[in-house]
Amino acid sequence: MKNNYLRLMMMLLLAVFTNAVNAEDYVERDSIIYDFYELNADKDTVWYKVISEEDKTCEVTYSKGIYEEYSVEVEDSLYIFSYLSPDYRDTLRYVGTINIPSSATNSDNGETYKVVGIGENAFLNCNLLKEVTLPNTIEYVDSFAFLYSSLESIILPEGIDSIFYWAFSYTNLKTFNIPASLSFLDFEGILNGSDSLTNITVDPSNKFFSDNGEGVLYNYDKTRLLAYPANKEGKTYKVAETCDVLAKSSFEGAKNLKKVYLNEGLDTLEAWTFLDCSSLDSVNIPSTVRYIPNGSVFMENTSLATLEVDKENLYYVSKDNVIFNHDMTTLVVYAIGNERTSYSIPSTVKKIDYESFMLYQHLKKIEIPASVDTIVYASFICDDAVCWLDTIVCKSNDPAAVEYSETFESLGENRSVCYDNTVVVVPDGTKEIYESAEVWKLFKNIVEESKVTGINEINADNTPASATTDDRIYDLQGRRLDITPENGVYIRGGKKYLGS
Repeated sequence: MKNNYLRLMMMLLLAVFTNAVNAEDYVERDSIIYDFYELNADKDTVWYKVISEEDKTCEVTYSKGIYEEYSVEVEDSLYIFSYLSPDYRDTLRYVGTINIPSSATNSDNGETYKVVGIGENAFLNCNLLKEVTLPNTIEYVDSFAFLYSSLESIILPEGIDSIFYWAFSYTNLKTFNIPASLSFLDFEGILNGSDSLTNITVDPSNKFFSDNGEGVLYNYDKTRLLAYPANKEGKTYKVAETCDVLAKSSFEGAKNLKKVYLNEGLDTLEAWTFLDCSSLDSVNIPSTVRYIPNGSVFMENTSLATLEVDKENLYYVSKDNVIFNHDMTTLVVYAIGNERTSYSIPSTVKKIDYESFMLYQHLKKIEIPASVDTIVYASFICDDAVCWLDTIVCKSNDPAAVEYSETFESLGENRSVCYDNTVVVVPDGTKEIYESAEVWKLFKNIVEESKVTGINEINADNTPASATTDDRIYDLQGRRLDITPENGVYIRGGKKYLGS
């Protein structure tokens, strides 16, 4: 669950501005948002917020929680991001089956209000909630309404018009219905993370959406694929030939999907399209694709070993299962399921893009050419329980600009595992430059190239460990060794030794 909240924060912040997740300030305060509450027919307490006194309308809300606010400064602008924390003092406020009435009366003033909506955060993190029934008076479900709840069943009534951001994300829903009246979906992740979802149905009379007869959600003319159920049966899926866009997080968590056939005519893959598709092993990008935002498209695809781009594509190319922009100046995404342990970035590359190597599975050594001047946020985030780099070889005399320290951090228990243990090999005479450069200075093992590749000094293997500054042992390629080798040259404390 911790990583899910981290992902939510990253996505929401990135929806506001690009690559800005370095929150400097944090404020926490109590939040009481309801105006009144009333027992429903089942004697369950439901809390309400008045929407309009004139129209006598209200929405379902929550009782009390902890409201968190982050301020983030980016390029001299201050952004405020707020959301309701999962750390509730009143986490069990909605339990089991909750029947929402069509109207509710405020006992303080005797006024009766029509219930027209499910408010923002209303059922957020209700971990004992199973089912919610809604009256035909409901017109909307607001952002985060059921996020991270254990909701298993809900029927959207005829009359509902709008569903907003992340409304049903990370729930236990198995099926999801869209009535004829629904005209607006804030389709950036309304259902993503709902791992039990097997089917999405759309009323045939709906003029805005379609299930394409396959249980997959598209817009009405099937030019935009909005949501593929995470637990849908079948190992393969062929995208509709009419499709132009795969929406954000549209395939997120599709755990059974092994191969997806993208249609010729597809134009755009949006962020996090195939996030956490753990069985997906190969993807072929058709010639018509003009936009792949960054590595987030294939984030956490642990089985993805093959990434290829059609040779006729004018915007992207692939080489060795890595996607680049067409002139190969930007490395867009690396197939993290590829089993090679060493990779040299082509010398044409100037930028390593967002999340391009994130959660790599097998890499131990990477070589960054002198051409690279920018390494974007989160590009080399790892998981110390799975993999972290032993060696980074930098060929430039001028350290590449790295956006934020998190770029090389771990999502595991030891966040600084790379900074503590990775050997950074730099050109001769540049050690001090790297040691004073932002982010690079966090690495504790920066070694100049001649200390690794040149044999300037060879000592006998019986040189006492006390004569060195570091007992860790490496081979001439900078790979850390678990034991002292019996033969050949190895490195300890920046010096070369000859095995006996």
